[in-house]
Amino acid sequence: MIPGPGAGPGLNFSNTLLSAGMTIIQLLTDFLKNSAEDIGKLLLRLLFSGALALNHGYQTFIGSLSFSASFPDPLGIGPGWSMLLVGFAEFICALLVAAGFYTRVVVIPVILNFSVAFFLFHAGDSFGEKELAYLYLCAMIAILLLGPGSFSIDGLKSKLVERREYPPGISRYPHSGREKCHNQTPRVYPCRDRLDLGRPKHPVVFFRYGSA
Repeated sequence: MIPGPGAGPGLNFSNTLLSAGMTIIQLLTDFLKNSAEDIGKLLLRLLFSGALALNHGYQTFIGSLSFSASFPDPLGIGPGWSMLLVGFAEFICALLVAAGFYTRVVVIPVILNFSVAFFLFHAGDSFGEKELAYLYLCAMIAILLLGPGSFSIDGLKSKLVERREYPPGISRYPHSGREKCHNQTPRVYPCRDRLDLGRPKHPVVFFRYGSA
């Protein structure tokens, strides 16, 4: 069946929309495929650390400024100091973990906080009563082991440092096909891989096989 005179532009427009839709789907698929691990780390940080800071940490931190005498003191350092340390861990450190700023450092006080809560303060309670402390403790240990991921301040800092060390036009791996060899001699060569003609040839050290 031969399309009418008005079918041509409409058909072309439909094909354009279909092509654009397929392109967007392909881009999203590639993004999720390449960034699934980092997205998971981001969700882990935001869901646990963000909820901890806003739901528990903020109230505890504000209350700790008055050095309340009624706060639990499992370590015997005084109720006021216990509340201050808990507020610092559950609010300040939790916010920094959620942002991914020095993640593996600031998550340690949070882990210590919930370790005390689970193993000392709730030692004689049933698991149902200390389940929340257990979940937060496991989540923070996972963040410590996995790291912050690319979608974090730490990830952004790493990318900036890498760009300074390896400027555009200079390959980080000038001889990508090299294999380990017992007889390797370090030589200095200008990088020929992805070298911009407008940039100076920076020497890059890599191993060339064979004797000197």
